[in-house]
Amino acid sequence: MRSLLAVAVLCLSSTVTLADEGWTTTMGDIVYEAELSGVAVLTLATGDGGVMNFYVPGLAGNVDSRGQFEGYWVSSVGGSCPAMMTGPNSVESNNWGRAVFTFHEPAFPSGFTVFYGSCFADPDVSLVAQPVVGGE
Repeated sequence: MRSLLAVAVLCLSSTVTLADEGWTTTMGDIVYEAELSGVAVLTLATGDGGVMNFYVPGLAGNVDSRGQFEGYWVSSVGGSCPAMMTGPNSVESNNWGRAVFTFHEPAFPSGFTVFYGSCFADPDVSLVAQPVVGGE
């Protein structure tokens, strides 16, 4: 019985961390949406009514050893890349690119800077994200 209680507490605490983790940027808020097969899924609502999904391998479950992570993004709104890309949450589009995340501090809560680019291009656009904690 004690083992079941411990498992339940661990499950609830990781869910709370996911639900509570978010960042603010000049483009809007980024939310830690899910963890799928070891990949963290961060979302940013875009001004065109779409959602930019960032996929960050190695970030899932990592709250105290954050550094630099390479990933990619896929937008829910179409673009002009020469091929389609599908994210782990089944978002498919020809509007995608590479992304490099660098966290400002190793432990939660921490802001980050993400450099991202379109299609196969090197990441060349930066976006700084500041953590939003609790009721901020």
